[in-house]
Amino acid sequence: MDPAGCAARIGTAVSDRNSTRRPPGALLARLLVLATLFLTSAPLAAAQDAEIKRGHHRWGRCRPGSWSRVRIMEEASSPDGSKITSVKTRKTTLLAVDDQGVKVEVETTVEVAGSPVETMPQTLELSFDDLPSSDAAKVQRSVLGPGSVEIEGSPIRSTIQQIEITDAAAKTVIKRFYAADTPPYVLKCETTKTDRQSDAVLAQTTLQVIAREVPYPLAGKLHSISLSEEVHKHPGGSIRRLILQAAEVPGGLIAEATKMLDAEGHIVGRSTLELVEYEEK
Repeated sequence: MDPAGCAARIGTAVSDRNSTRRPPGALLARLLVLATLFLTSAPLAAAQDAEIKRGHHRWGRCRPGSWSRVRIMEEASSPDGSKITSVKTRKTTLLAVDDQGVKVEVETTVEVAGSPVETMPQTLELSFDDLPSSDAAKVQRSVLGPGSVEIEGSPIRSTIQQIEITDAAAKTVIKRFYAADTPPYVLKCETTKTDRQSDAVLAQTTLQVIAREVPYPLAGKLHSISLSEEVHKHPGGSIRRLILQAAEVPGGLIAEATKMLDAEGHIVGRSTLELVEYEEK
């Protein structure tokens, strides 16, 4: 090796390092800029991680014009012990979808004395959290960390997301276990609503998937569906619901079975929901 050439290369490297040195003040300013970028981007990334992806939402994954129609039968017990039954159909149509949420139209027809009576259609704009779009930007979102949900004896890894909604009277905290690779994606959801002044619990709801990939006949074919159980507790009693869902159906719902109980555990109402027809655009 040429000693002179080696010395020349070393001298050039030293010269280059010296020419790129920055005064302490400039280096400090650069570090402050980097720190600011980190601190401002971290909450944004956390908020994005706390959201449900568009393709995982029951309407977000559909094209505008898709619709589903369900039939709902409700039975309530009157004070004298008699039963009051009502039947209605509900058609939900996806009007629009973007990266912020969905817009749907809900048309309800109630059967009165055997004749259908249509009510005024409602238009709803919802985020992918199923919150009104006007409220979605006001909530606080965070990621609590990794979690796990056991379904049919097998633990499924998930991300625990938290949403806080506060108004003048109450605070609602939603904690959901979101698995981006495992339908139906939200495997468990715990919601607690408390009074802001007294901190008293006003209502608690727990929804959990209890079975996945269950075979179910739909439009003449077998489909894989999920079965979930929802329990809603409030001071006056509770509501218990079984839910069947399928990704192939706009809106996701196939069937529901619900019973309402008073504070003593007596059944005071029941309802069922069944999918009648649907169309995927």
